[in-house]
Amino acid sequence: MTPAPLLTVADVAAQLALSASYVRAAVARGEIACEKYGRAIRIAPAEVQRFRQRHAQVAEDHPAPSRELPPAPAFPWEQVR
Repeated sequence: MTPAPLLTVADVAAQLALSASYVRAAVARGEIACEKYGRAIRIAPAEVQRFRQRHAQVAEDHPAPSRELPPAPAFPWEQVR
């Protein structure tokens, strides 16, 4: 059985719906393990899955804030006297 082919930064960015610069920064921070061939960065598909799982767990622990806007303030000329 042959191993899955390694992915480029652009491939990983497309799979995760992130920018390539974010993926490169995550690699630099050590959040995504990679193999370097000269200046080329290649990432194993299993590492993409690990990154996705780690960040899904963080999202469950910290749900996004509500996007509902507070009521608009009443303007003095709109107040009933």
